[in-house]
This record gives sequence, C-alpha cells and structure tokens, in this order.
Amino acid sequence: MSLVGLVIRAPVMLLTGEISGEEARPVGIVGISQLGGQFIQESVEVSSPTPFLQFAAAISVALGMTNLLPIPALDGGRILFVLIEMIRGKPMDPAREGLIHLIGIVFMLGLMIVLIFADIINPVQLP
Repeated sequence: MSLVGLVIRAPVMLLTGEISGEEARPVGIVGISQLGGQFIQESVEVSSPTPFLQFAAAISVALGMTNLLPIPALDGGRILFVLIEMIRGKPMDPAREGLIHLIGIVFMLGLMIVLIFADIINPVQLP
C-alpha cells in the first residue's frame, strides 16, 4: 500500500480494529523526535539512510494530509470557507472568519500541549 493511501486509510483501520490505538496514537514534536532517533539508529545499524528517509517522507505526507483537514486555522479550513463563500455567493465577514480561525488555532495549540505531555509521560516505541 502506498504511503498516502496508508495515511488516508489509517483512521478506518483504527475503527475496524486492523490496528490498535497504541499503533495509531497521535504524537507531538517530542514523539516525532523520539521516533526519529530510533529510525536514525536503525539507519546506522543497517548502514543505509533508507529507514530514516522513509520516516521523513511519512511525516511529510501525514503533515500534508492533516493540513488539508477542514479545521479552522489549517489550509483545509480556509478551503472550506472559500467553498462556503462560493455557495453563498458573498464573502464572509472577515472579523467573524478571523475569530473562527483564532478558535481553531487555540484548539490546535491546546492539542499540541496535550500531545507533548502524552509523549513525555508515555514515550513512543517502535514495534
């Protein structure tokens, strides 16, 4: 399965029980750093940059796909607002849209803080 396909299908795999919650848990910057260190170590052991480069590609694809989610403050949220404006035929009040994006950013920052603490309390390990 392609990397993009796996990133798209991961939520469905989680819901159907194909993968466990621990395997699909979201990680923050601390968890990404922990995993990156493990992949660098694996790359050194096999004398090839392939494991780390695949990890970097997976992170890039996952971030790109996440950015397209229709959540305010992300690009997908902006796309959603543009679609709403197209359907309505008139632009949304900039102050209202700004407030919605502010709420989205606060939500995302809060989620980031929770993920950082979760990564510190329960470090991520490769299977």
